Amino acid sequence: MNSFVVKSVYIYLFFLFSNHILCQELALKDESFEAFYDKFYSDTNFQLERIVFPLPGYNSDHIMELLSDSCNNNDTLDYFWMKNDWIFINTVCRQDTLLIRTINKPSDSIFIEKIYTPNSGFIIERKFTQKSKGWFLTYYLYHGF
Repeated sequence: MNSFVVKSVYIYLFFLFSNHILCQELALKDESFEAFYDKFYSDTNFQLERIVFPLPGYNSDHIMELLSDSCNNNDTLDYFWMKNDWIFINTVCRQDTLLIRTINKPSDSIFIEKIYTPNSGFIIERKFTQKSKGWFLTYYLYHGF
């Protein structure tokens, strides 16, 4: 095969592949939060792909463990959720009358979801941040008491 044809095929494949990647990146950049949100809470694999691990946050169960182990003075209150310990999370059923769910948008690239029971001490807070490759869960607070 002549070298011109081989070079032409390589150039064609390069542009075809580059265009495919560009289209994927543009689609992710234009991903609506609502579409992300629905898929995040319905698809376990997608959820794992869209969490920045180790995920910073707060875990009241961890704090209780620290308080019960009075000999352990080196631990901090900082908590990081790890991928290998992650359990699929879902959101609140909209018909649930015991829990209140709010979603605030402090900026174009951040949504904060809060789920809580009034006057109970129970609260979950999730921060979602838009990055170049779509929306991601970037903070998770769980306070169970």
